[in-house]
Amino acid sequence: MIEEYKEFIWFFAGVFAYRTLAMLFAYGHMNLFVKAVADQTLKMMGTVAEDIGFIRETKYKGMSEAGHSDDAIKTIRDIDDRVFNGWKSMCISHMLVNYPQPYRRSLKFEDWEGAMIELDRLYKYESKKKKT
Repeated sequence: MIEEYKEFIWFFAGVFAYRTLAMLFAYGHMNLFVKAVADQTLKMMGTVAEDIGFIRETKYKGMSEAGHSDDAIKTIRDIDDRVFNGWKSMCISHMLVNYPQPYRRSLKFEDWEGAMIELDRLYKYESKKKKT
């Protein structure tokens, strides 16, 4: 009886194997894509943070040259620090919340400091890759 259906069994086994492998390859490619997007997002956030830091220092220098007191500049600097830290935390939390659930375990950070460590690792890897 099995001999009659041997071709059908092999056909469906092939369909099953194809679908399984196609799904695994698609998952792997999507994982690479999501990782690349996360890396580019980290690069963008790092660049924005550097630019904000430069702008803030220019602002404090301008305030000092304009004759503002050191206490006023310190007060503004403290406020800016709190706002900037809040912005950094919000960026990372939004990234973590909006990251696709199936790929979330591939993230190697949970806060700004961890994200910047990962960004530093990424820059070192790319620099090493360019040298070879």
